[in-house]
Amino acid sequence: MMKKRLNLPSNQPLADYLPTITITAKNLATEITNFNVKKRQPRRRAKYNQRTRKK
Repeated sequence: MMKKRLNLPSNQPLADYLPTITITAKNLATEITNFNVKKRQPRRRAKYNQRTRKK
């Protein structure tokens, strides 16, 4: 998506065109998302198990 937005070729790494701080910020955002997904998964599983057991 970023390559398309910045009109960059899709066959080359994004890091070749962006400053290091931008790549680091993107990696940080990805890690925060991954952390939040993992943190919320047990709750989702518990809700799913409750729904399937009632049937």
